[in-house]
Amino acid sequence: ALNVPFDEIINRLKDRWVHAPSGRVYNLLWNPPKVAGKDDNTGEPLTQREDDKPAVIRSRLE
Repeated sequence: ALNVPFDEIINRLKDRWVHAPSGRVYNLLWNPPKVAGKDDNTGEPLTQREDDKPAVIRSRLE
């Protein structure tokens, strides 16, 4: 089992954005896209998964 504080899990997931067609994952803190909100390879928009939003993450962890 991992012993990670809830706040750390929330912080990591809330900054995750995905290019859905390719599955490429970006993190706004550790691996940000070159252009905010756009995939580096295609320039297509990035999306945030519904389950990566802080309120949803918090409810899943409780």
